[in-house]
Amino acid sequence: MLTIVLLLALLVSFISIIMTVGNALNKTALAKFWALIATASVFTTTFIFIVDSFDLLELRDVNKFATPVNANSEGVYPPGESGQSNGNSGQSNGDSGQFNGNDGARNGNGELSDSRVARIMLLDLFAKRYSGELEGLTAEQRDWLMQNRTLFPASTSDTQAQVRNQAQEVRNLDQVYRSIDRYRQGFIKGTGVVLDKTVDGTTGIQEMQVNVVGPDGGVYLLYYPAVVDLNTGDWVQFYGTPITGKSLRSEFFGTVNSLLVYASYIHR
Repeated sequence: MLTIVLLLALLVSFISIIMTVGNALNKTALAKFWALIATASVFTTTFIFIVDSFDLLELRDVNKFATPVNANSEGVYPPGESGQSNGNSGQSNGDSGQFNGNDGARNGNGELSDSRVARIMLLDLFAKRYSGELEGLTAEQRDWLMQNRTLFPASTSDTQAQVRNQAQEVRNLDQVYRSIDRYRQGFIKGTGVVLDKTVDGTTGIQEMQVNVVGPDGGVYLLYYPAVVDLNTGDWVQFYGTPITGKSLRSEFFGTVNSLLVYASYIHR
């Protein structure tokens, strides 16, 4: 809606320029000069306003990822909540567990430098590529992942226990595939054999993709925001949240359902 209003404002400004210049042509040279100056001023002001407004639109979209979940409107955390940092170390205490590195840290300018937020942004792009759809994560799922981002990956015994306690065991991939919306804001537990893995270091953020075939023949593509030592043929157990699914056509196996899972942790 804001974009339409801005475009209409630019159109009105352009029409005003044409009318003003047209009227000035019938007047004295001095009148023509001041009319042109006034018109140029209106057009320049309108153009600057529109450019600034588009910048605000872009910043609003970025802030969906960059705003701390537990912060208030001024970006300040309540006492005891996560996000309280000491310099650039990113060490944090609070209800959502402890983590180190750049997770949840703020730099010297007070800007959020949360690598877990960046991982969610990469997951959104990966989901679009996986499904071939324009939409990756739903708004509800993105918000849920932001609120639980310290569980991706679950790198401590406490966070792993938290995930295990919430997870629903999946013995048949189709049960999730047919009603995926029921599972998108929670954890599932699955097992299977590793088909292959891909470690992607091009983004500067460690992550890997692991193809796992379950006992029922369904294929899980695990998008894991860390790197672990896995080999083809390994039997693994994994915990994560389903993102989206698709059907794969094979000459040998017919139609096989596949599920993209944002893995919390994987172990052999």
